[in-house]
Amino acid sequence: MQSRTSEFAGNSSDGSPASTRYMARLNRSVLYCSGMSALTVEEVKSRWNEVLDAVLETDRIAWLAFFDARIVSVDAGVLIINFSDAQKFGGDHNFSMARNPRHLALLQEKIQEVFEEPLEVLEV
Repeated sequence: MQSRTSEFAGNSSDGSPASTRYMARLNRSVLYCSGMSALTVEEVKSRWNEVLDAVLETDRIAWLAFFDARIVSVDAGVLIINFSDAQKFGGDHNFSMARNPRHLALLQEKIQEVFEEPLEVLEV
């Protein structure tokens, strides 16, 4: 049996899914404490539907506000989203002023639940 100290130090050799998850969580914690985000845009995109499903369970209107968001980037704990879709509207369609701040707070809360890491969400 391996000690917790050696597992903490990254010496886990059993390769079990539990130890792999533990190390991934530990690495995220170290990065988060250092002010760096471990999340990548690919990871956020791959789990975006989980975030939206969690929002939908709490508030359908908030889900409607964000279901069409496009993920632009993730960097230094900031998720950039936009709603531009040239095929939908011919002109400017910036509705950010109409979005409810509580909906944004709910989205950020659900992101933290899914990824176990907070992200600030900005719309461009």
